[in-house]
Amino acid sequence: MSRQTNSATELKAFADSALHNVLVLLLDHGVPFDMAMDRLLTTAAAQIAHHEGAEQTARVFRSMADNIDQGALVSVERRTTAN
Repeated sequence: MSRQTNSATELKAFADSALHNVLVLLLDHGVPFDMAMDRLLTTAAAQIAHHEGAEQTARVFRSMADNIDQGALVSVERRTTAN
């Protein structure tokens, strides 16, 4: 993919797909789901901290938590039904 010819929407879709593939690879190699999520989130936090500092990292994670609290992930949340 070329940055010059792809829209932000296309780049976001590519990044989402690549990260999904990484998760599948980890799970296929026996990494437990909780560990895979821990490693992905820890790596993301470390990258933000490296590039923008710990305070910005905390702001980013607080903002994501606020978005989740406001329903940002409702459409992908697994639903369970009472039996």
